[in-house]
Order: sequence, then structure tokens, then C-alpha cells
Amino acid sequence: MKKLICSLLCLCAVAYAHAQLSFGPEAGLQYTNYTGNTNGYNDDGKGRMGFRIGGVVEQPLSQHFYFQPGLLYVRNGYKLDYGATTFIGKISTLQLPVNIMFKAGKPGGERFFAGVGPYVAFNLAGTIKRTLYGNSETQKFRIGDDTYNDDIKRTDIGIGVNVGYQLVNGLFIRGHYQRGFVNLIPGGNEANSMFSTNAGVSVGYLFEGKGKVGKK
Repeated sequence: MKKLICSLLCLCAVAYAHAQLSFGPEAGLQYTNYTGNTNGYNDDGKGRMGFRIGGVVEQPLSQHFYFQPGLLYVRNGYKLDYGATTFIGKISTLQLPVNIMFKAGKPGGERFFAGVGPYVAFNLAGTIKRTLYGNSETQKFRIGDDTYNDDIKRTDIGIGVNVGYQLVNGLFIRGHYQRGFVNLIPGGNEANSMFSTNAGVSVGYLFEGKGKVGKK
């Protein structure tokens, strides 16, 4: 969390140094899941509620197109049921999305927006809780690329889409969906795979820099 705060402060410093940049916080809830196969059989989880919190920086490219990178702390998770046995996984992730945004309307007014772009995420830590007939035990996820000693890979890469609405004062609401492309099982294959997905809603606020493109 300290690294996230330091990174956000760096983003803010960059925004102040470049007059056209806008920046601000963003936070929200999301439904997260990990889908895939175990020994060739579909093994999609039931999904769990998680959250995201962080910030974004926005650079205007024209009156309607914007470059918008972000830095988010994300809590992902899943739930699997195998008869009397239940597994609940929780994974903390640092995510860097990079979106190209289209905003309808004029700068300085209320605007609908839509965006698309890739993201890279770094799994920081996690736990898995196993419950059998009411008895539970919790273990830490081993994070890394070792086929025999690790449970989940460190790095995930994917793509996301988002739509939302921004008010005149900079307050905005955003809905998003993301899908990971990396098989997160170390040494995994087509028969043994795990891919991240999440969808949710967040709210944020953009502090506008001076000299916005086309603003009058």
C-alpha cells in the first residue's frame, strides 16, 4: 500500500508539472472471477465481490480523444465448490491500465465517454481458504513462475473496456469489464488453465489542468 501511495503522489506531481494533464482518484466495487480448466474439465469459479482504489491521469489528444493511464490497487477473488469442499481465494493486485478514451460533447461540459486499452497487473499476495464439513484452514498463495513450487504467476496482461459519464465539475462514474490473457497457472497448459476476469462500477474525480484542448 505504501508503494501505491508513493506512485500516486508521483502521478500527481507529473500532472502539476504538465498543465494540460488532469488527474484524480477513483474507487469502486467489482465482481471478480478466475475461469479455466483442471485436467481438461471446465473449472470456472463462482466469483466474488472485490474492490479497486487508486487514481488516473488524463492527457488530451484532441477535443474528443484522451490518453488515460492509471494505477490501481485491486482485490480479486473466486469461489470453487467440490461437493463438501469449498475453496475461497483472495488475491491482491497492483494494476496499471492504459486506455484511449473517446468523449462526446465539448470540453468543459457534461460528457459521455467510452474507452478501451490494455493493462498489466502484478499479483502481490493472496490467500486460499479450504473448508471441509465446517472445518477451515487458510494458506498463503505462493506467487511466481516455478511450475512445482508456486500457485499463481506474478504478472497478468489483459484488455479492458469502459463506459461512463462525466459531470462539469469533474466527477465521473465508470462501468468496466476486463479479461486477462495470461494463463496464471505456473507451467499451465490448455487442460490446466486460469484466467482473470472482472466487471464493476467505480466513481472518481478529475482535477483539470490548465490549457485543456479546445476548452473555452
